[in-house]
Parts: sequence; structure tokens; C-alpha cells
Amino acid sequence: MCWNLRKNRLNTSPRRTILVTVRRYRDIHKSHIMSHRRITLPVTLEFRAYPANLVAVSRNAYLRDPDSAPRRYIRKEYRELDPWDLRDAFLAWLPEDWKNFLSFAGSFSTYGLDQGEFMEWQGLLREALKLPPKKWPQLQKRFDPSKVEKLLAPLRVEFEWDEESPGVHIATMRSLDAIIATIQLDLLQGAHFRTCARHDCNAAPFRVGKHLKKFCSYDCAHLAAVRRSREPAAKTGKRGKSK
Repeated sequence: MCWNLRKNRLNTSPRRTILVTVRRYRDIHKSHIMSHRRITLPVTLEFRAYPANLVAVSRNAYLRDPDSAPRRYIRKEYRELDPWDLRDAFLAWLPEDWKNFLSFAGSFSTYGLDQGEFMEWQGLLREALKLPPKKWPQLQKRFDPSKVEKLLAPLRVEFEWDEESPGVHIATMRSLDAIIATIQLDLLQGAHFRTCARHDCNAAPFRVGKHLKKFCSYDCAHLAAVRRSREPAAKTGKRGKSK
């Protein structure tokens, strides 16, 4: 069975739905002639924060140095967040403020988490967005191989039969799983992403269409233009001082 995602997303919150075309191939009369049938299904991705607490994963590490001990955070109450908005927030989040991201999004994963782990996941997921999935294994040279394996793991899906038309539902209660699911689904659609051309922009890689934008937003493009316009004046000023 082969899955092809069509490029139309129905925006809802805290879930989003994508239409998927499923192709089923069948061998006819044991020959090499294959037939297939197409079925279009909505795929819904939903994220809910999982209830728990911020705790040190290793008691010994906590006793040695409480501030550096890796921690895991799980919310005490359920909270629903849009998975794509969650991804953008995570990739743009300041690493030194990682604990507040956990307060915002709840449980991150089954991994222990500290600032270093937070930064590595940010770097890995940024690169994954900009690369085709077939090149993801190459990221093992730059990042923890176990993290790359997590990125490559298949999505867990459930078929829904209760609605008027059948559908596929992907639900997760950990923010890392939700973020990885959005990346897999976007790239299955054939989406392309790039980093903002403004060198000091920390926004998440943005989706580009037929018009290959260089900047993630109008504000970034305007700021870059202002900086370029000031460069000749700055160079002239330096020459005047040197004389």
C-alpha cells in the first residue's frame, strides 16, 4: 500500500486534517501487470499535553547538581495545542528558556531532557525540515543516531469508521511526537522548507511555494533591505575617518 498526500490542508484547531490518497496495488493473474485503486481519506493529527510533573530523571544526578540534572515534564492538566503551531514555537524557542517550553507544551518525550538535549532536538528537526527524508540517515553523522532513528520511525495511525466518511487519526500526548508527525506529513505532501535569509532570525524554517521566498516574513525582508541601504553610508563613513 502506498500513501500519497494531496496538497490541501483543512485548518482546524487543536487538530488539522490533510486529505490523503491511498493506492492499493494488486497483482493480476500472477503476472507483472499491476492494477491499483485510489481512495482519498482525511488524515487528522491531534496533540494533547499529557499530565505529569517536572521531575529529575536521575536521582543521583539531581543530588550531585540539581540545576544540571536532566528532567522530564508532564502537565497536571490536559491542554490541546495545534501541532503545526507547536512545531513553530519549539523551533524558535530560546534554549536557555527550555523549562518554560515544557510548561507550555507538557511532556516532551520519553527521553530525559535538559538544555543540551533541547538544543540538539531543535538542530536536528530544523535540518530534517530542509532535507528530503531519504537523506535523513545522513544526519546521524551530526546528531545522536538514536534521535535520527526516532525521526525515521513510522507514524502510528488509527482508522476511524464512526464518521460519515472513513478517516485516519493520529493522536499523541507528547510534543516531540506531534512535531515529528507534522514534519513527516508536510514532506509527504512534497513541501519544501528553507531558513530565513536574515542571519539573526531565529524563526522556524518556513514553507516555500512556487515563488521561492528568501525571508520568512515581511518584517524580516524589510529589515534586511534597511540594513543593505545603510551599508554604503557606513563604508563611506569608515573611509572618511581613515583619511
